[in-house]
Amino acid sequence: MPEPITAEYLESKVADVNMTVVEGRLTIAVLRLHSGFLVTGESVVHDAENFDEEAGARVAYANAIEKLFTMEAYHRKCLPELVAKAIHAATAAHYDVSCEGFSRPWDELEDQERQRAIQDVHDFYSDPDEPPCSIPGKDDPAREIFKAICLAMLPKDAPPAAEPSPIAEAPAPQLILPI
Repeated sequence: MPEPITAEYLESKVADVNMTVVEGRLTIAVLRLHSGFLVTGESVVHDAENFDEEAGARVAYANAIEKLFTMEAYHRKCLPELVAKAIHAATAAHYDVSCEGFSRPWDELEDQERQRAIQDVHDFYSDPDEPPCSIPGKDDPAREIFKAICLAMLPKDAPPAAEPSPIAEAPAPQLILPI
């Protein structure tokens, strides 16, 4: 099962952080993930006289991490179904299309069948050495197809943790809004 989405987990996804200040009021944090994907966060003050570069960097970084959290949560919610669809298609291609259960496209399966396939993906991550109940035994090619697709699309291990950012370790700024 994937590890919880903690601040440490999210920061382990970050390979590099770049901060840019624009016109002395706007701070943009650009997080480059190990995958190469870029996530941005912004912080801006209304008046340049109130600009604090360190506080702006902390807020921009925190906003980027919040976006990364949202993306990771979405990814975890949607990806098991995509994995199950890929497994269904690959298994159907492997076997004779007249095999019962594989002759129908994913969208034509009963909801219960689709949910079982998605649950199999979740079960695999709970115990990768024990095949889910609806997956054939270890000598059946379908199990190898299932395992290969799960491992390719849902990697269990996070990339090596990046060096902690001094900005991330700084205390959150106290925001004072004018009345």
